Amino acid sequence: MIIYDYEQSLSTLWWMHGSVVPKVLWVSLVCAVNGVIAVFFKDQYNLYITDTSHALIGTAVALLVVLKSTIAYQHFAAAKQSVYSFMDAVRALAAQIQVSDRSPVGSIFSSAAVQQSIY
Repeated sequence: MIIYDYEQSLSTLWWMHGSVVPKVLWVSLVCAVNGVIAVFFKDQYNLYITDTSHALIGTAVALLVVLKSTIAYQHFAAAKQSVYSFMDAVRALAAQIQVSDRSPVGSIFSSAAVQQSIY
């Protein structure tokens, strides 16, 4: 549970533990500086990006974002499949142990002891 200090609520903004802000802050600053430089060159030297080149850059960035999210989803799906196959293997092993139980009644491996420990 996170306890907030309501008297100094602005201090909560600067908590960095477990936050994405430190990783993204530098990239955001670089993008902001690039934007300022682009505006400076546009105003001083009349340099600008045409609509066609802007559309091409936007399309390329969109394709890269889609590609990266598709790859991330494929990794997630592969990991999910691995977990499901592991769970199926554990269930099959538990079923084999329960079916092939030939231990004495007083043993810790008897079906009664196993069922009691499961429930």
